[in-house]
Amino acid sequence: MWKPSVVWYGYFLESPITPHHKAIKLTLKLSQVTRGPGPWKFNNSFSKDKNYPTLITDSYPIINGKYANIVDKSLRWELIKMEIRSITISFAAPKAKEFRKYLTFKSA
Repeated sequence: MWKPSVVWYGYFLESPITPHHKAIKLTLKLSQVTRGPGPWKFNNSFSKDKNYPTLITDSYPIINGKYANIVDKSLRWELIKMEIRSITISFAAPKAKEFRKYLTFKSA
């Protein structure tokens, strides 16, 4: 999550635009923030992998039980998706690394 470091310098000016309004001068100083990973997008090719559907099918009852006490169905579904996304990323990371090695080897 991006949390900027903000320093606020504000003061009222003595000569307002209209008699019943005060002008404010605002200066913000934001610290330099490095970007994190971009948005996650599901790679449909995993559905063709024999291990991925089995992994999700085996994990779903555990995940569903973990959030069984959540009454709000929307929140529960978002939490389940979060867990599935986490499992998918863990599943995909070694495959992506292997694919990058293959591309490096092929281009050399």
